[in-house]
Amino acid sequence: MRQKWVEVFIVLALVGVVSTTLFRSDALKKPSVLAESPLPMSISEPVATPESDALPEPSSGRMWEPFTEASRKGIVGAQEVAEKEKMKLMDCRHLVLGLAEADPRIQDYLTLRKVKFPERKPASSEGEGDMAFSQDGKRAIELAFEQVRSEKSDHIDSIHLFMGILKMDSETRKTLNAYGATFEDFKAWLKKREAQGK
Repeated sequence: MRQKWVEVFIVLALVGVVSTTLFRSDALKKPSVLAESPLPMSISEPVATPESDALPEPSSGRMWEPFTEASRKGIVGAQEVAEKEKMKLMDCRHLVLGLAEADPRIQDYLTLRKVKFPERKPASSEGEGDMAFSQDGKRAIELAFEQVRSEKSDHIDSIHLFMGILKMDSETRKTLNAYGATFEDFKAWLKKREAQGK
């Protein structure tokens, strides 16, 4: 039976079980594997729970079914930014920077609004354990999924992740808002861009 793996991911991420190392699988890094992955499944299907269904191996690609290639690459990029800063928690700022690298639409919007994030000095030493989402990172992903459901979509795109960040009560959103980058402004900009066929 087909399951909503995205909801399984959200549940596990919110309780801190899912490490972002899942996103660094061969299924993500090899474009040929991505191209062969099944199409995203319908979000209207029954929810699978960790108790009733075992999660697939990351290398199988099934964990990735609801995510577009841009959103996958954005999360991997966010992890790489966090690693450069020697941080073990990936927050909304990391996500924004990773998504901007992965999706020209987000990069164009941030450039238009002239958004700049304060530089962070790398930590003096790396923390212990695997890379994981911070609390605001987890909440942003949850809000992204809520956005998907409100649109009755069947996949999570980088745009949904960015919208989740713009809804999230975090320092990153405050920085974005200070430059005029808000949820409503981004939606209006995106609608205008799509109307122009871009």
